[in-house]
Amino acid sequence: MIWVDYGIPVEPLREEYARLLGACSDWDGVTATVQVVEAGEKAMQIRFLMSARNSTRLWNLRCYVRERMIFFIQQSFPECLPRFRAELVENSGE
Repeated sequence: MIWVDYGIPVEPLREEYARLLGACSDWDGVTATVQVVEAGEKAMQIRFLMSARNSTRLWNLRCYVRERMIFFIQQSFPECLPRFRAELVENSGE
């Protein structure tokens, strides 16, 4: 799961995810899904679902993919990393 800003296009994330899985020997080739699973008031959460032959390989694969996807977002869409937003309201002096 990765939280991102609503401005990020999801399709390039899917493409990068598929590329990463295809290049990783820990992936078993069975499951590769990208889904927006949460849409909150500040950001959306994207789930990267994958599979591997055993739990150790799956853990390593998840960590690898998470790190590489964050790097991809930092390089390609830095403005879409989650951030705190606030609305400034002018004080009327009352």
